[in-house]
Amino acid sequence: MKKLLLYPIILFSIFILIGNGMAAEIAWLQVQHREYGTGKSTNRLGFGLVDEETNYVTSKAVVDSVLLRDPFGNPVELTPLKFGSVEEIYGNYDAKNSQWYFDENWRYDSWFSIDIKAPLVAGSYVLSVTTADRKKVERAFTFNQRVDLPIIDSGSIKLKPDSGGNLIWTWRIPDKLGPLSLSHHMRARASVDIYNKDKYAGYFSIILPVHLGFVFVPRDVVQKINQKGNRFEVTISLETRDKNNRTYSKPKPLTQIPPS
Repeated sequence: MKKLLLYPIILFSIFILIGNGMAAEIAWLQVQHREYGTGKSTNRLGFGLVDEETNYVTSKAVVDSVLLRDPFGNPVELTPLKFGSVEEIYGNYDAKNSQWYFDENWRYDSWFSIDIKAPLVAGSYVLSVTTADRKKVERAFTFNQRVDLPIIDSGSIKLKPDSGGNLIWTWRIPDKLGPLSLSHHMRARASVDIYNKDKYAGYFSIILPVHLGFVFVPRDVVQKINQKGNRFEVTISLETRDKNNRTYSKPKPLTQIPPS
């Protein structure tokens, strides 16, 4: 009887070792300056890791160490590594055909983030990640320049239903954005952080042209968002298309997304 019991235990141990020692690849990488409507400012390293089947990893334990080198080859001082994960729905706007597109179902995403304790300089940064199985993966990211992007005024953010029960979401475009868009390629993102009893439960976002100033969200997507949580924080962010610079409005808190 003891021999029969040992067999599944051994299999389970092998599975754990494989899970903790999986091969990983860097799916995306950003070295970015950020400004927040709350007054916070930071330089941020962010990246995502996927396994051999291109699924985003589910644990911080996959990473053993992280090293970032600046354009001169020098190691950059970093804060401790943070890991986050969430179920999300993404959308985008097709400006050419004036069409809104949204995911039909929630999907899993994860990411790693670290603050950079140094001013950013122009050039290529190289990220080296050593995984739990002692394998090293690398990826480069070019930081071109700092751009002083405006921050959307959270007081100008309005959400209301239309006659069909869909959500119309608007905000005021800063005057500075017009002249700035002539010299820099930019885009905007409207997002909702979803909480259920203070636990981070979901994320909704849609990418759109920086000058648009409004979002149309169908009623069925709004229902999915409201069913996911009981507290919401609405934010508008602006970023340069090279992902070097980003600003965030101060979050607008809501107890539900209209129409309820």
